[in-house]
Amino acid sequence: IPFINAKYHINADMDGLKRLRTKYLADICKKTEKTIAVSCTNTASFLMDYMAYSPELQRHIKLSPRAEKRGSLPPSDYVVNLSITAAELMGTPYGVAMSNAFYNGDDAAGEKVVYMAVTNDAQTVVREIHSLNNEDIPAFLERCCADLCVFVAGIIEKDAGLVPEEKVPEKSSKKAKGLIA
Repeated sequence: IPFINAKYHINADMDGLKRLRTKYLADICKKTEKTIAVSCTNTASFLMDYMAYSPELQRHIKLSPRAEKRGSLPPSDYVVNLSITAAELMGTPYGVAMSNAFYNGDDAAGEKVVYMAVTNDAQTVVREIHSLNNEDIPAFLERCCADLCVFVAGIIEKDAGLVPEEKVPEKSSKKAKGLIA
């Protein structure tokens, strides 16, 4: 929506989308009785402001008190470490982390990338989000916050068995169909 607003010089309201995404995550957290730890990165304030659109969701979110410095780690590895640490520090089954917006290349006006990670007891999943043409950083981070809400909700749903497993189609063989004796 921010991209459409800027491109077409309109002022479509973002509040409805924010409420929809945060309510979706809040409903999943409530249904499964799960809590999520958010790593205290520079982008955590964007994420916490975004999640504030759902008072119910705020009951299921814990902000980790600190985050390690990145150092020489690639951003994708950094968010993995942060999400794991957040879950461990806060004693929650899920940890999430979102990186800053990194320039993809040397051009500050070019494409930007945000990395996000979601950790559960079994694994950490990383997602890489790319900015759209001429998308400013605040709009890009807001879009990433919306994506992170859906990303986390999907993982919690799958872990809780609320999403039916994908059926793998059986390979057809002539023998199985009785054509070969």
